[in-house]
Amino acid sequence: SSSHIPGSKIWHYLLDDWLFLADEVVNFYGEPILLIAGPELAVCKQLCEQVKIDYEIIPPIKTVYDAFSNRLPPIYNNGEEGQNIFKKLGYTFGDNSILCKTPLDITKMLDCDTYTNIKKDNDKFILEEMLHTGLQEHAYIEPQGFIAWMEDDIINLKGSIQCPFYVLKAICQLLNLPPEKIRIQQAATGGAFGGKEEFPSIIASFTALVTYLTKKPSKLVLERTEDIETTTKRHPSDILLRIQASKDGKLKSIESDIILDAGAYCGISPIVLARSEIAACGVYKVDAAKVEAKAVATNNVISGAFRGFGAPQSFFALEVAINHLADKLNISPIEIRKKNHLKKGDFSATGGKMRQDVLLTEMLDWINKKTDFEQKHKEYTIKSKEFIEKVKKQKSSKRIDFLANQIIKYGEIFKGIGLATVFHGCGFTGRGEENIKATVRVKFFPQNIINSSDEGNSNSNLSSKDEIEEKNRKYVVEIYVATVEIGQGMLTVFTDIAAD
Repeated sequence: SSSHIPGSKIWHYLLDDWLFLADEVVNFYGEPILLIAGPELAVCKQLCEQVKIDYEIIPPIKTVYDAFSNRLPPIYNNGEEGQNIFKKLGYTFGDNSILCKTPLDITKMLDCDTYTNIKKDNDKFILEEMLHTGLQEHAYIEPQGFIAWMEDDIINLKGSIQCPFYVLKAICQLLNLPPEKIRIQQAATGGAFGGKEEFPSIIASFTALVTYLTKKPSKLVLERTEDIETTTKRHPSDILLRIQASKDGKLKSIESDIILDAGAYCGISPIVLARSEIAACGVYKVDAAKVEAKAVATNNVISGAFRGFGAPQSFFALEVAINHLADKLNISPIEIRKKNHLKKGDFSATGGKMRQDVLLTEMLDWINKKTDFEQKHKEYTIKSKEFIEKVKKQKSSKRIDFLANQIIKYGEIFKGIGLATVFHGCGFTGRGEENIKATVRVKFFPQNIINSSDEGNSNSNLSSKDEIEEKNRKYVVEIYVATVEIGQGMLTVFTDIAAD
């Protein structure tokens, strides 16, 4: 239990809130409370079933709407950001007088599933739209797992991980040991996609604690069901957008209010939130922009790193809204993007200058030529709208049957075609590189191999034994670098670089 932890009971990550083992309060379904270790897994499972824990039920915060309702006891309150808010970010760009006078406030609309409204205001159109994305499972090949053992008074840990230095720091905190007393190794990792960035530190802490207390090897590999239920997921999002555009489809401003469901502990949410707000205005040039973003605490499973790091949520919402605006203005999805994407010399909403040619117009023309996008989109849209009107005329209880009959009886096949234009930045969200360090160390190992049968032949012209040894000496190069192989081919590339 947490009482057996010799060091910190809290993993000091970005915030000091993530418990290795729950102490007095269980904050989400699947949060670890107690470790049972033994030589036989079946016996350990039987013992787990016999453990009884008394709970005092506290009403859970299941949604971000609950988190802002003030009806339930808060999970997190740092005073600075407000109740149940782990992190708050935002920025403005351009001429703020262009923005609508009524500020966006997504917290007043969180009980709505979706919301779309387009209205005409003098010579411009204003679209307001709220969209939601759910959590997402990484589905990596092998589930989370670690083994631990003692060797020469050093705790060795080996597991399927992305970030060995995260694990090292966590175990140092857990056991109150210096880094030189802990060795972390990466096992072969069949993909991670962000899912093995933070959570392996928790799994590693369990095996490390058992081995530290018993001085015996330990192993923990989650079953797939456990892995899916308890490990980190992509952040669910609620995003409210307001876009102003002229009647010919030229964008004037974008406002975005973003809420990410961070789950029970902060984890890496502030960085994911940063990527989400950076992506809020997409690839589009606007005269003004305003973005606000919050990472919110709930009693859901912890949200964590996932491919795109918060940007896909923002891109999804924005691209859907742009398509709806194009439809209202009777402009094709390709045309509205060609009118508005950033070009060389333009500044993005986050202040980045486009110093090179932006080839989106050429790309969109190429896509249209290869797929016949605009013609297909027009045909599919007409058919879909006609069918949607038929569905709306049915009673709600009969709509599923109606859909099935249309497919089975008439063999109707409904098609769609879509596109999105997005950007993606490499690196660590702008400032991370200042803290990222890497060391590359190369060792040459001479191997003296002298074949006596060759001494009277190929070596006959050498004048000394030293020259013979030098000719027959082989070198092995070992490269030490603080990165991990998770499918990107790094080991092969480094070997090729060394060979060259």
